[in-house]
Amino acid sequence: ELARAQARRAEEEAGRAEAAAVEAEEALNQQLEVEAALRASEARFRAMADSSPLGIYITGPAGDCQYTNLAYQRISGLTQQAALGTGWSQAIHPEDRERVFGAWYDAAGRRQPFRSEHRFLQADGKVVWTRVNAAEILDEERLIGYVGLVEDISEHAADQTALRQSEERYRA
Repeated sequence: ELARAQARRAEEEAGRAEAAAVEAEEALNQQLEVEAALRASEARFRAMADSSPLGIYITGPAGDCQYTNLAYQRISGLTQQAALGTGWSQAIHPEDRERVFGAWYDAAGRRQPFRSEHRFLQADGKVVWTRVNAAEILDEERLIGYVGLVEDISEHAADQTALRQSEERYRA
């Protein structure tokens, strides 16, 4: 009788151990599926961002840059590494830098959308006029950062300048 009870107990323990192993394997498989889905989502995002003609940047909740796409790098003249943190501000034209920097961190601190037209000054001296719009990225109600779009409006700015100059000559 004692031997049967011990055998039954051993079978129950083996069953529990087998169930735990199956549960652990299912959890591992589920984790692997989640990780694969995340990698696929990141790959889709990077492909989309890098094929966009608009500059894209992503920041953390405080507003410091964490990511830029290829178009942003082309427009700003900065590498992604150079743009990280507050490095992005070094590409802002010196006449616009203080205004843009202050307005950006003010908007981020108040969790407000950000809109600006300002110039980037590239290392080779090229000036690029831009229109920037940024908004919050939320996870449920929790702020996880901001995403910004940077549009090169240099042609439009040049057209506006030429029109203004033409009107001034006409009036003179």
